[in-house]
Amino acid sequence: MILILTSDHGNAEEKFDLLTGETRTEHSTNPVPFYLIAKPYKRTKTSEEIIRSNIEIGGLLADVAPTILELAGLAQPKEMTGKSLLKILI
Repeated sequence: MILILTSDHGNAEEKFDLLTGETRTEHSTNPVPFYLIAKPYKRTKTSEEIIRSNIEIGGLLADVAPTILELAGLAQPKEMTGKSLLKILI
């Protein structure tokens, strides 16, 4: 079993302007989290690796779908421009 936890920008708190009440539709620059939990990929990270992985940006939102496709053993369509993050994650 593989569990993937991710989101889309994480900017729910920015959707409405509190002063004007207007809706904001632009994307934020917040990093997108991507956690992979699966026994085949289990390994112990050092404290330094954990801290570094929380600071560094390892990929793009466009890389999420290719990563999931690789985990599922499916081919990535040529129209997808992202790259799998699996090598970065493990």
